[in-house]
Amino acid sequence: MLEVKNRLKRLEEKHNIKESISLTGIWTAPHDGIVTCNGRATAAGAYLFCKDMTENEYVGMCTIANYQQYGSTCFAVIKGHEYTFIQQNWGEQRNAYIHQN
Repeated sequence: MLEVKNRLKRLEEKHNIKESISLTGIWTAPHDGIVTCNGRATAAGAYLFCKDMTENEYVGMCTIANYQQYGSTCFAVIKGHEYTFIQQNWGEQRNAYIHQN
């Protein structure tokens, strides 16, 4: 019972931290966490692809068919992995990286 109590206490002491990230270039995740990418199409046929360069796998994708509509994607990131973002007509970005301290 004491072990369960100690584990619950450690969880209570953790806090989520939200940071903004840029979708240009290659980004390295400093911690395990979650990335959310939200955007608005600046033209018909907008898209955002998120790729884990370390694993050579796409981890997030979003397409928006019509002009001025919104889209979002959310994916887990692993500490030390490098990520790149491929986008076209993806505007009004609201991107966040969330992790625990």
